[in-house]
Amino acid sequence: MSQIILTATFRVRPGTEAEAAAWLTSLLPPVRKEDGCIIYDLHTVADDPASFMFHEIWRDQAAIDAHMQAAPFKEFAARSPEFIDGEPKLTFFRKL
Repeated sequence: MSQIILTATFRVRPGTEAEAAAWLTSLLPPVRKEDGCIIYDLHTVADDPASFMFHEIWRDQAAIDAHMQAAPFKEFAARSPEFIDGEPKLTFFRKL
């Protein structure tokens, strides 16, 4: 199976940018330790601190499935309504 590359883009609610950035950044170390995680980075748009993107590369679908059952993802799902405005947009890529 080939690697799975994805981006998750979203906006946070006005006034929560700094708190959201701190919380989201705290999720990086434990996710990066998950089996099958190759890259798990967080970015914000240079001129729009309310817009975020997770850039992820996973070994395979099984690694993503396991990630979705892991504590950091469950925390993200539980706390997202506090910060995220709308639903994250997921885009899946494949290497050519």
